[in-house]
Order: sequence, then C-alpha cells, then structure tokens
Amino acid sequence: MTPKRIVSSVLLAGLGFAAPSLATAASDEVERQLRATQARMQQLDDEIQAASDQLDSANQRVEQQSQLIEQAGIAETRGASSGLPGFLGQISIGGSLQASYLWNVNGPTAGRNGGMDGTNAGRNEAFYPLHPDSNSFALQAAWIDLEREIDEENRAGFRLEVAYGLAGELLGGIGNREIRDDSGFYIYEGYVQYLAPVGDGLTLEAGRFGTTIGSEYANDALNWNITQGSVYNLLEPLDHIGVIAEYSFGDSGFDASFGAANGHLANDPDNNESKSILGTSAGRTTCCRSA
Repeated sequence: MTPKRIVSSVLLAGLGFAAPSLATAASDEVERQLRATQARMQQLDDEIQAASDQLDSANQRVEQQSQLIEQAGIAETRGASSGLPGFLGQISIGGSLQASYLWNVNGPTAGRNGGMDGTNAGRNEAFYPLHPDSNSFALQAAWIDLEREIDEENRAGFRLEVAYGLAGELLGGIGNREIRDDSGFYIYEGYVQYLAPVGDGLTLEAGRFGTTIGSEYANDALNWNITQGSVYNLLEPLDHIGVIAEYSFGDSGFDASFGAANGHLANDPDNNESKSILGTSAGRTTCCRSA
C-alpha cells in the first residue's frame, strides 16, 4: 500500500468516528431549543390565561354594579351623554313674565301713613298684598322654573321655581310695601324628588314646595284671573318646608298625597314642637293642622 493510500484510509476512518459525535451534538442543540420554545409558549399561555381570568372578573364586577345601579333606580345617570352637557340636557326650563297696569275703581288714596301716595294701600294692601298698585304700570314677576323631571327611567330629580320682581318682594314680606322694590327675589319652590318603584309610582319630595291647599297659585299665569281671591289671600298658605308623598292611581284620575311641614307658613326652622300635616285625596284637601 502506498503512503497516499495509507493517509486517505486514516482520514476516512477519522471522519467515520467523528460523524456520530457531530450528529449527536446537533440533535441535542435542536432538542434544547425546542424545550426552550415550549417553555416560552407555556409561559405565554399562562399569561394569556391570567389576563383572561382578570378580564372575566372585571366584567363580572361591572355586571354586578350595573344591576345594583338599575335596582337603585339611578341608571338614567349613566347614558351616552356624561358630565355637565349630559346633566344640562336632562333639565327642562320654563317660566312666565307678567307685566300689568291696574286701575282700582275704589280709588285708594290713603297710604300706610295716611299720605296721598296713590298706591293700593290701606285695607286693600293688608288683605290683598299681591294685587298691583292702582293707576300704575308694574313688572309683577318673572317666574323661572328649572326641573329635572322624573319617570321610570329617570327616578331622581329636583325642581326650583323662583319669582323676580314686585311679586317676589311681596311674597317675601306679605303686606310690606314700605320698601318699593321691583327687583325682589323669592324662592317659591326648591325640592328634590324621587319616583319610588311602588305600584304605579310613589313620588317623594323634600324641601320647599307649594301648598296643596286650594286651587289658586302665587304665580298669576297659573290662575284663572290676574289676581288671587279673598280665601287665598286671607286663609291659605303659600308654600311649606317639609316632606310630602304623592301617589296617582293609574289612569283612574284619583290621586292622594300626605306630608308633614314645619308650619302653616314656610317656617325655617320650626317655631314650635309640632308639625303641620298636609293631605289631599282626589283633588280635595283634607288638611289637619297641628296645635
């Protein structure tokens, strides 16, 4: 055998022994990478599962909160509109403006101090304080009311009604015309209201509200005449501070209300240890005043 063949034989033998070792090393590296990839995939799968569990838990809490809000009757506050624009969009605004000229055929000329001031004074002033002055133009009142109305979808709300002008001054101090103020301000109503899910709907009001007694109002725009009658001026209260519940029996036309107030007049605070009781049924007053 020649030397070249001897060397070739030795090289071939060496390669023969080295080939299995190289194949084994390559297989081990591939297996190691596969195990690392599987471990990483398992880690990602665990993270995805944890995130999914957290999302399910959050969705469950949101569902529970939505049910509580709906049961409490305040779901209407969670609408597409939010913040101040959404709140203002739920408020209705109304009102009336009353300007007048009056000529009193009784020709009242005796003022409070016996002067000839030409006002609707003397006995007329004491008994009919809301009547305009004789032979005078007047801005009787600008009535403005703001209300967040209530219904089955919007159960919580409020109402504010104010009078500005001469009537506003007179309502704040009945019969006092010593101060001629045509820019008087009077809060006639200011209360929160809630429609309880009871039967056809039980309305609860708390705050200052117009009296349930009689059929006339301080707001002339709601009366048959521009002036109020003797019973209203002499006997009936204007408004009360307290709580009242009102219930309407479906479409039957029958309704009832029951409430308690500080006093016959809008006393704040109460001036005695008893409360006045208010009640109406089918539009007929059943008021019993406490001692």
